[in-house]
Amino acid sequence: MRFGEYSAADLIEARPHIEIAAAGLAAVRRTEDDVSALQRLQEQMEAEESPDDWVGLDAQLHSAIALASSNPVFADVLDQISTALRHQSSVINLTPGRRRQSDGEHRAIIAAIARGSVAEAEDSMQFHLDQVKEVLLDITGLDERR
Repeated sequence: MRFGEYSAADLIEARPHIEIAAAGLAAVRRTEDDVSALQRLQEQMEAEESPDDWVGLDAQLHSAIALASSNPVFADVLDQISTALRHQSSVINLTPGRRRQSDGEHRAIIAAIARGSVAEAEDSMQFHLDQVKEVLLDITGLDERR
């Protein structure tokens, strides 16, 4: 399965190296404005009824975490793959109940960042990406060893 220029396997492999580190750095570098922005996005996502609009908010949330890390490389990489991530999110959220699970996972990531807990932020992002990976493996039948 391809999402724009990238395969599902490409995204499964790369995202943890970008987003786990970004979440950990965001926990120690975030400003109060960053935390407020993340919390607003989370609230918007949880209230959103349109699947397409939710996917857009999801992309914004992941970008906002990268921006809160204060490392522009993370934000630039996510921006570069944003189209693929949106397509991936649209497909994953066809799985019944996945969107609400994702909302809970995002809540945990944001709470850890707000508390300034590097370990919790990284662990929460790892859990979130593991759940995404599991759904993608189920949908695509990919061999995770590639």
